Amino acid sequence: MTTVADFVGRRIDLSLFSNVPTVENDNRLLVHAMSVNGVATVCTGVQKLAQRVLMRLFTVKGSRRYQPDEGCLFMADAAKGVFRSTANVVASFAAARTDILIQFAAERYDTDPLDEVLVDLRLDNVLLALDGVAITVRITTAAGSTRKLIAPLPIVI
Repeated sequence: MTTVADFVGRRIDLSLFSNVPTVENDNRLLVHAMSVNGVATVCTGVQKLAQRVLMRLFTVKGSRRYQPDEGCLFMADAAKGVFRSTANVVASFAAARTDILIQFAAERYDTDPLDEVLVDLRLDNVLLALDGVAITVRITTAAGSTRKLIAPLPIVI
């Protein structure tokens, strides 16, 4: 059970995903939701980091007027039809990984909690189907914890 004391001295975000895995190797699909039963939820720690990573992965570089360097070209590649094979997805993710790690390192403060500091980002699995792609991404924090996130992308292959 989370209490107010869990958030003292921490910056919080609104939770965009209602079921980010709380334990390692929990490979549930993410459900996009800003509230549970109509009540906005907040998140911190590795869940906050996980949603920041996914948002950065899904933000096309150059699409934000006042932050043109934020994001990567992963979703642009998906939209252009580049994802014809697993190798195409892996190559696009490798480029995105580099951009994302550089961006997170540039935003880091010494006061950031270690479970909110990204130190590694890996693509563990790619599942291609005719109606989309599902990727499994593993994040590692400076606290040493890892989480796997499954992100389905409904794009036509």
